[in-house]
Amino acid sequence: SKPHREVKSGCVIYTYMSRPMRFLAVAALLASAAAFDSELGFELDEDGCVKEFKEGIDYFSAPRRAMFVKDDVGVPSKTTGFAKLFEIEYRLTFKIVRNKQTGDVFVLHHCGTPAVDPNTLPEDAANATTFSVPVKRVGTDTTVTLAFLEELGLFHKLVIADTSYATSPCLQKLERCGDTTHKASWWGDNETERIAHYDGVDEMSDLFFTSFAIANFTEEVRFSATGDPSLLGRAEWVKFVGAFFNKEPEANRVFRDIERSLVETQTVSYNAQLAAYPSGGAPVIAFMTYTDCSGNPSWCPTIGGVVVKKYYQINRPEYKLEAILKAGCRPLSLSALDSNFHPVWGGPNRIIAVPDVKSLHEALTGVDVLVDETYEYNNTAYTMDTFLSNYEISHGDQDAFPFLRNDKVLRLDATLGKTIYGGTDWYEAGVIRPDVFVAELASYTYDLPDTFPAEMFMRNLATGHLPRVLTWEDAEPRCVCNATGADPVYNACVDSVCIIQDLNTLPSPPSPPSPSPSDDGLSGGEIAGIVIGAVVGALLLLSVIFLVSKEKAGKPVFKPYTEVVKESNYNGAPPQTEAA
Repeated sequence: SKPHREVKSGCVIYTYMSRPMRFLAVAALLASAAAFDSELGFELDEDGCVKEFKEGIDYFSAPRRAMFVKDDVGVPSKTTGFAKLFEIEYRLTFKIVRNKQTGDVFVLHHCGTPAVDPNTLPEDAANATTFSVPVKRVGTDTTVTLAFLEELGLFHKLVIADTSYATSPCLQKLERCGDTTHKASWWGDNETERIAHYDGVDEMSDLFFTSFAIANFTEEVRFSATGDPSLLGRAEWVKFVGAFFNKEPEANRVFRDIERSLVETQTVSYNAQLAAYPSGGAPVIAFMTYTDCSGNPSWCPTIGGVVVKKYYQINRPEYKLEAILKAGCRPLSLSALDSNFHPVWGGPNRIIAVPDVKSLHEALTGVDVLVDETYEYNNTAYTMDTFLSNYEISHGDQDAFPFLRNDKVLRLDATLGKTIYGGTDWYEAGVIRPDVFVAELASYTYDLPDTFPAEMFMRNLATGHLPRVLTWEDAEPRCVCNATGADPVYNACVDSVCIIQDLNTLPSPPSPPSPSPSDDGLSGGEIAGIVIGAVVGALLLLSVIFLVSKEKAGKPVFKPYTEVVKESNYNGAPPQTEAA
């Protein structure tokens, strides 16, 4: 089946208590969480709408909000922790979601409450599209959004999607059983044809995530996660998606788990770096692409004043430079490039192209791990011989390149989907899973397969690894047709102070032994268990009250959850990166 992360509990009690005490603590926490639920002050129907509206109640109180904090404890706010391109502002019966990259503003009105009074909206939201949330039916024509929806358990609401490049086995299964309808994306320039292509989509879905604006299509929401510069900033868009379904608490937990995993990976990677390079230094990684645009000259760039049809480019967006550093490595230095290299797309030094093979080869002599991102229609046919031919490297010259001597030629096509065009999982789940991306970089670079199982996104061409193709039959048992979705969860809060915890992922306690036929009362052990449980519950409640009092007094109990960064130049300064 498709790889998925090991979900870990955010509860310290589970990590350090003995097994019997864990179950008592979990039971107490579950009771506490149920109390939080009841204290919302209102009930929701089966569609997630307010059953009986009451004036003055905050229907988007702290337990239901996105938490933008870099720790387990915090006060929800509209300012994101890592993402730079969106924000969420909460009011009593609605929330305002802003896409800072596109300038789009959306008003999300809680169903079951009165319509939003336009006079209560800020100026930038006066003409915003209003959605009734939670949204019942969603569609998308981007593969990136699919992974976010799947992580949040929202595939049961996905009624329309472009499955041409999808890899998710669950989505393939849902399309097969008719729950999700395929609708191909439109990439043409003709706006009239584009409008006609999407005709009827607004009748099938209540919300449509897309990458491009569609005229006369009010249900569209442009999704800009790939525009955020950092690894966790891109992944934090899970909260943007969750807001349209009132799934912010679930999004908090998904993101927090990914964040923890990434920090753990970074620590292991830096330890591997220190062990491999005790005197300083680090392996050099380069992301490269070979392009032959002779079949479509309009796509060919101008390099050095000349239109070139065959060229090589070094891909250096901020998130890839960050991933290289977090994997305990270094990017190829700009100082290693001669004057034949020229910046092309995406800003200075973000993507650098060179048509000259000699200049390319000279630069590659300093590369220890090469990630080849060359487009190939049939990825299963892309082999080491294909790579050598594209980069014009003969078998006799291989010793000149460290990445060939060390068998470190990677591609981001380890997992494919058996769909129309054989989608690549990297373009579907790579944005929301930076922890896996960095872990695989570190695993291949430092040979850590036992620590970081590889081949979700990356395969090693040099060792003959082939892509694996996923079908609907690889879907996990929890993926079922005609699903209804899970019950909502909430942040555990006291006043405005909340804790991110994931009780649903804790193991269930063992079933108690069946009572004997003559057993008509509680045993001494059962009575003792109840007493202990009550004591633990009381202690936990007192702990939460203590926590809140400290937070309000400006003396927080919890220290910030920061990333441990080892210096890679060993002179007391952090690793250097070139401007991107």
